[in-house]
Amino acid sequence: MGFNISYLASRYSMAKLAEIYQIELSSAKSEIPYDSKSWMVELANGWTIWWSNSPNSFHLHGINPHKACPTGEACYALSTSEFCMHSSLTKYTASSKRWSITHHGDAKDKEHLIITGTPPQIFEALRDEVFDEQRNQTISAVEGHAVPDNLKAIVDNIGGTIAPFDGIEVDYVFDLPPRLGHHLFGFRYDNVPGSDEIIRCVEILGTEVKPKTQAANVVTPSDGGDRITSILFSIIPNLTLAKLVAFFKAHTAGFR
Repeated sequence: MGFNISYLASRYSMAKLAEIYQIELSSAKSEIPYDSKSWMVELANGWTIWWSNSPNSFHLHGINPHKACPTGEACYALSTSEFCMHSSLTKYTASSKRWSITHHGDAKDKEHLIITGTPPQIFEALRDEVFDEQRNQTISAVEGHAVPDNLKAIVDNIGGTIAPFDGIEVDYVFDLPPRLGHHLFGFRYDNVPGSDEIIRCVEILGTEVKPKTQAANVVTPSDGGDRITSILFSIIPNLTLAKLVAFFKAHTAGFR
């Protein structure tokens, strides 16, 4: 069924992350414990990877990624599900969500992307790269005898080929978030780091961090509703989502 996981890339050490999130770490492992529910690895390039065997574990109302960002530094959360061909990469700082890239490959649009904020400049080159791979392999999947002459001319012009249809189409755009993540922090879920790239790795013991019911003082680059909600949570003590919903229901009843 493939990978259905998520991971967080932080500049903090494993010990610092364990202190911040109040989690217990095992003794050092001789190799990455991929079979464990959750683990961490410190890489020689200065990044720490926190792995979860569940998609979408790291977000504002799950394991809060903002706390993993040192002052002036960013951290990144990647989620991927090969079961439904969904992948996403998000950049966070200690106080804000800077940008995100999301792909849903189970839709008819194989080039589907949702982009918020402003990704790094390298994103455009990587996006064009996977789009080219997607389009070229789609051309290769068309039955030769069903191709009109004008399409054959286009294929010849771009240097593509027309091969017999084999019923299999690869979702190359799905690879864009992991590919960009690898460029930014040197790790991707389906590529085991070499021994010279790893400083130490540990398993996370016991239960993972529980989601919080109160949002952090953060601002997202999405719509105004999200922004207002974040501000309300930050300035009103003991505010919960249930109280906020009840408030809006009580004060908007006359507008229905």
